[in-house]
Amino acid sequence: MKIEHQTPYPDLTYQVQAPLGLVAENGRRYDLTAWALSGFSTQGWDQVPAHAELIIPFQGVEVGFPVRLRHDANQNFAFFEGLTGRQRETLALFYRNLLSGQMATVGDVITSLDTPVDLVPMGETEEEAKVGAQSQTRRGLRFAAHLMMYVALAYLVFGVLGGALWARIDRVPLEHGRIAAPDVTLSAIDTGKIYHVAVQPGDRVTAGDTLVKIRNARRDAEADTADTSVLTARADLADVRAALAELRDLDVRGAGTALRLAVAARLHARFFRTAEFEAAQVQWMQMRETAPDLAAAIDPVALTRTRLEELARLRARALGAAKEVAKSRGRAARDLHLVAPADGTIGAVWAVSGTPVRSGTALVQIETDGTRQAVAFADQGLADVLYVGMPTAMSFNFGGDIIEIEGTITDLTAGADPKRPGAYGIIVTVTPTRADPRLAAGAPVRLIARKNIAARAFARLTGRGA
Repeated sequence: MKIEHQTPYPDLTYQVQAPLGLVAENGRRYDLTAWALSGFSTQGWDQVPAHAELIIPFQGVEVGFPVRLRHDANQNFAFFEGLTGRQRETLALFYRNLLSGQMATVGDVITSLDTPVDLVPMGETEEEAKVGAQSQTRRGLRFAAHLMMYVALAYLVFGVLGGALWARIDRVPLEHGRIAAPDVTLSAIDTGKIYHVAVQPGDRVTAGDTLVKIRNARRDAEADTADTSVLTARADLADVRAALAELRDLDVRGAGTALRLAVAARLHARFFRTAEFEAAQVQWMQMRETAPDLAAAIDPVALTRTRLEELARLRARALGAAKEVAKSRGRAARDLHLVAPADGTIGAVWAVSGTPVRSGTALVQIETDGTRQAVAFADQGLADVLYVGMPTAMSFNFGGDIIEIEGTITDLTAGADPKRPGAYGIIVTVTPTRADPRLAAGAPVRLIARKNIAARAFARLTGRGA
């Protein structure tokens, strides 16, 4: 069996006997008479400082650097901790020269102090590892911060500025946008005189309501004449029907021949005013004895009844014709009246009862309940850009909230430029895709027509466009 005896700290086995200085933080100086590269003996010391400055004498001058010290449990030995590469190289130079009996030259000392860190073998302490980990963390944070900054700059350049540039290319702003209710102005269609105004501004009306009544003397006279004709035709028809009823009553009562002939003669004379009845009566009475069958065919009472029935049909048709004429004349007279074309609200009333009017005179304005539209102005240079059916974005402020509605251009007409008197441009009418009660008449609205260049180009490429 082989037994070896080793000291508890082999690194301190070969200690050199050369003075080194050690200055504690409190200013106390210690002389190290036995030391090695990893530490020194502290036997007899009352206390080992944790931090101090190590002093190496060199040709009358001293080279010093700070060190951290760690002692063993018995405080018999102290160990150097956290020495840098240059510090280790300088201490090792002094240690080797003492062992070899040579004197360190100035050049050697300078070389040791200038030794690159990466050429000096060294281990990483826990504190250095923590510092390195913190450095890596800070490096990662810096990288993330720089990446976010570059992303923000890219968004600013390509997103905001590029989006703004594309918006200028793809969108057409329309000027002076406002909400316009579908107003209807009712005017007189012929000359006449107003004799009744039935509405006031702000009144609600229903389609078909009479708003203003206007009378025209000629049309009223024609209507009155037609009404009189109806009354006359109705009375004539009633007379004929009364005569037929009288003849039928004779048959029902079984009246004698003389009475029947007398009543028939009277009625014939009244409605036909001819002598045919008397001749037919004489012929009938002669044939009644000799040829009763033939006599029945020429019975004057039956002939009178037949003629009265035919007259009743004629007068019924005359009454119908008179009614049609009266209806037409009455309609012509009533056509002068102003009637509400749709449900809505009366906006303005210019009609005054008792005043004469001419054809085309505006009398009433109605704001109908139909879908409200937006009206805007565009420069005439956009005539080859705007088109009916072009999608348009509508936005307006309602109670502090921005409301956005999609719309479509439904009408393009030439109109005066509101900014330049005497100049002309394009009046654009935009109809929203859905009705919104928040669209107040006269309210300002922002309108932007969209060209949809990308979508239309894609449609052409895929063969879906025109």
